[in-house]
Amino acid sequence: MSSIVKNELRVGNFTSSAVHQLIKKGRSADFSAPGISYIQKKFYERKLGRSLDMGGGGKSANWGLFLEQYVYTYVAGLSYQIAATETSPNPNVSYHAGSTDLLAPKELVGDIKCYEPLKFCRMAECMKKGDRLLFSEEFPAEYWQLVSNAVIHDVPEAESILFMPNLIELEEIKEMAANYDGSDQWKYRFIYESKNYELAHVPDDSGYESINKFRFEVPQEDKDFLMQRLAMAEKELQLLFTKSIN
Repeated sequence: MSSIVKNELRVGNFTSSAVHQLIKKGRSADFSAPGISYIQKKFYERKLGRSLDMGGGGKSANWGLFLEQYVYTYVAGLSYQIAATETSPNPNVSYHAGSTDLLAPKELVGDIKCYEPLKFCRMAECMKKGDRLLFSEEFPAEYWQLVSNAVIHDVPEAESILFMPNLIELEEIKEMAANYDGSDQWKYRFIYESKNYELAHVPDDSGYESINKFRFEVPQEDKDFLMQRLAMAEKELQLLFTKSIN
């Protein structure tokens, strides 16, 4: 499984997974504190010439990353392409890039989310209501990531796929982890070494399904707004370079 740390398209560029930080205005500035911090980090990356990320993911991150591989079996036969290992630049600007988990060219982008129980339940409840605006308010990171990737790939729709395995699926996942022989095998040892109760899963008598989907049309005004915010962020970043030279 590839690392984003060495991905040159991500270094110094605003990426889909983090663009939500640029959406909110601050009380007395164009960007909120998280947005200003994000712009500063991208400035550091461009000046340093490498990612600030050291690639040290914890169990939660590694669990989600491994489960994505399993979920791909659920979308087999659909019009998706698996695109998670690729980062695509925005063809219209030089400072925007992103990686979408799934792509149906000219149709939609899709992201797979594999969260631990509390966030899984909250997101499943939200998705069940089928309200795009509510989804954008309660899960801005997930929503704007999809909008960003929809811009990059020029598609009209997006789909969020939420997954937490049931017990049968959990056993299959543990077997996958035990048989995985990649160079980063050590990251996933905990999956097959853990007791079932120590891993996020949906019990047999649960009121939740293991896989949940929410598909929606991405409003053009949200695409346009995101590009406006990105242009403003790039301008702020360039000002940081000017100040660092003077």
